[in-house]
Amino acid sequence: MKKILTFLLASGLSATALAETYIRVPVDESLTSIKKIMTDALRDEELSRSESRLVALMDTCGQMLKIEMHKRESFRGYDFNTLVISEVNGTKRWIGLCIENIMSEPTDPHFAVIDDDEIEPLLQSLCYMRDSLLETTPSATTQAIFTTRDRLKIGVHCKANRKKWNVYMQKAHRPAESLNEEHLAKIISALEETNKMMK
Repeated sequence: MKKILTFLLASGLSATALAETYIRVPVDESLTSIKKIMTDALRDEELSRSESRLVALMDTCGQMLKIEMHKRESFRGYDFNTLVISEVNGTKRWIGLCIENIMSEPTDPHFAVIDDDEIEPLLQSLCYMRDSLLETTPSATTQAIFTTRDRLKIGVHCKANRKKWNVYMQKAHRPAESLNEEHLAKIISALEETNKMMK
């Protein structure tokens, strides 16, 4: 619905005409509704915009690239693959970690890409969460989070004086995916395998 409204407004149709023609509710209500839908759509688009260099590279026009996915780990419908992008003549190669949502539409399995220079800092951050935080009982509500350029957040959260930490993964404005320590270990393993290929 949001995409249709965005297209119709972009094509020059006024909000009033759109309200009267397509929504078929009183104009005052329609204008408020359209404004909210448009605001939400723009906000969602902004939150979803990737700054990943590897995502931008895969969208490059005018050159042929070879893209390989080496499966590392999987859980709950997510595949963690080492992503290898190379020029056909083999002069340049880029490596990262691609997370695919295999439960989503086949035309859009992409969930998140972690750039090559984010692998090591993310790996260190997750090891710190596992080794230094998950065994503690914080005196204050505590959260540790790593955010990638592709708007992926992986973090842990614990309320004050509780021993139970919540591990989660979230992409942009989508709902957070609750994880456990076993899932965290699998993400760390995928990052370690990808890191080895970069050396």
